[in-house]
Parts: sequence; structure tokens; C-alpha cells
Amino acid sequence: SILPPNQGEWTDARPDAHDARWAFGVPPRNKANLAWLQHAHAHRAPGGYAVLAAADALLHEKRGCEPTVRAALIASGCVRAVIALPGGLFDNDRPPLSIIVLGDPREGDCETLFVNALECGTPRVSDAWPPRRMVDAKAAKRIVDVVATWARTGACDPVPGFARAARKSEVEQLGDLTPWSFA
Repeated sequence: SILPPNQGEWTDARPDAHDARWAFGVPPRNKANLAWLQHAHAHRAPGGYAVLAAADALLHEKRGCEPTVRAALIASGCVRAVIALPGGLFDNDRPPLSIIVLGDPREGDCETLFVNALECGTPRVSDAWPPRRMVDAKAAKRIVDVVATWARTGACDPVPGFARAARKSEVEQLGDLTPWSFA
């Protein structure tokens, strides 16, 4: 699912604090990113995954309730992977996006895979402004191979600046889900 970027107000009514979707905290009416993320997580099949493309701001925003909701999300252990994509991939001027993979909550000091593919984009030939980028086949294979190995084995050989699995305790300490902080 590709979340609407920074949509702003997502409802006319005050969110119901008893709504089961808000497992990590009630999103205010002006924080659609938090609402969509939790909505997708809540509607997964049991044992299933939610794979979302979301604005990078969701990973690190420090205003309002975002740090508190993100802390609860991290503490739950449900974040399986975060892959930061290069900016300029989309023709509709979307802000930079990351792919977030959410699963069932996990106990203990579990790991999350972080892939920093920000530098994997190459300029696309175009006269568009701002400049557009693409992920070529070699870079896409590199990203997919790391994620596939992680999904199959639960392990990731660290590649400085590109990919690393971080323990929940480390992610909790930073309070962000930014791949560029962990890879």
C-alpha cells in the first residue's frame, strides 16, 4: 500500500480512543500518516504482514504525539524492516518514501532490518524539475537480495552505509526508524 503523503486531516471526527486500530496511540486528526500506518497494521491477516510505502517524516518526526506513537510501535517489535528509497522516484512530487514492513508484535530484543537505499538512485534522463531518479536493475537486485535473505534466514550481514539489522533496544534508544541512522 502506498500511503497518501502528509495528507493532514484524515477525519472530521475526533478519533475514538477505544478503537482497536490505535494500538500504538490515538492519532490526532491532523496526523494522517500515523492513522494510515496503524490502520494497515490492524487490518493484516493473523500472522500476516503490512507492507507500506510511507513518507520519511513518519520515521523521525519529533512534533506532537509522533515520538510517543513511534516509541510504542518500536516497543511492540512489530517493525520487521524499513527500506529508505531515493528521493525523486515519482513524477507526482511525492516526498521521499520508505518501505515499512509490519508484522505481529514480538517479545524480547528482536531485530529490525534497515536498508539505506538513498544513494541507489540514478538520474533519469528527463528535463523535469525537480530532477527525477530511478533505481536501476543492479541496485534493485541488491536491495531485494538483502531483504530476501533477511526474510528467509532472519539474518543480515552488515554492509556499512547500506544495510544492517538493529536490536530493538538500540532502536528504542534512538527513537527513530531511519535506515540512514542504523545502516
